[in-house]
Amino acid sequence: MKSKKIVKGDMLKRYAAFFSLLRSIIDIIIVAVAWIAVYFVRFHSGIFETIKGIPSLWGHLTLAVPVVCICYAGCLWSGLYKPKRVQGMLRQLADIFKASLLSGLLVLAFLYYLQNTPYSRKLLVLFVAMLFGGLCISHLLAIESLRFLRRRGYNLRYYAVVGAGKKGQLLVRDIKQMGWLGLRCKFFVDNNPNRIGTKLSEVPVYGPIDKLVELVKEKRIDEVYLTLSGNEAQEVYPILESLQSAGVTIRIVPDWGNLMSISDAEAVPVGSQILFSSATHR
Repeated sequence: MKSKKIVKGDMLKRYAAFFSLLRSIIDIIIVAVAWIAVYFVRFHSGIFETIKGIPSLWGHLTLAVPVVCICYAGCLWSGLYKPKRVQGMLRQLADIFKASLLSGLLVLAFLYYLQNTPYSRKLLVLFVAMLFGGLCISHLLAIESLRFLRRRGYNLRYYAVVGAGKKGQLLVRDIKQMGWLGLRCKFFVDNNPNRIGTKLSEVPVYGPIDKLVELVKEKRIDEVYLTLSGNEAQEVYPILESLQSAGVTIRIVPDWGNLMSISDAEAVPVGSQILFSSATHR
């Protein structure tokens, strides 16, 4: 049984790598198509004037290779291909816009150093708009395809929750309601002897917490969520650090105290610290 789980995990990693490669190839094609299409829209559609002259189609096509490389680099630098399983749709659209804008600026810098090239800002604005539209279509289709598969039990990631209290149970319930995330809780881990050996929301509770590293390896856990706070959380940090070094994703549920209903929370980096604050309205 254990060997089957290992094989399944390896297959999932290969599928993830293949899917990432496929997205990159599709984006490269989109960049190339947008670069070719913008030539005809800008110079042969009759919508725009061509006072500075019309560059040859062959010359435009020869620029496709460096433009594609530049735009792909812009997408990489913008983090467009980083895992975004728990990221909202609006945030992903913002990332696509950032990648498109950065790509356009890099292409502008590239064309600036080319001599006798009658390209104007209109062409670049059109190119960025076409690129943004194409990337939106491809990435949104990819997102919806993945969500469809995850709802049906494919492309899953498994997580454990440290702390089987009310906060931990609420977290599992909320994640379960968001089936498109493709996250499945394998177990709780807790120090409370009254909880160890029971099941909460059909999820087993193991313990004590000192066994977390062993349990994560045995159950092949991808992510660990910490729902404890105060001294209890402090005692778990060394264990979480070792798991993080081993490649396990660590997520910490902040303790808002009496501000549990806080809205519009945002993470604010201050030096080496990360502060969580509510939005202020003035």
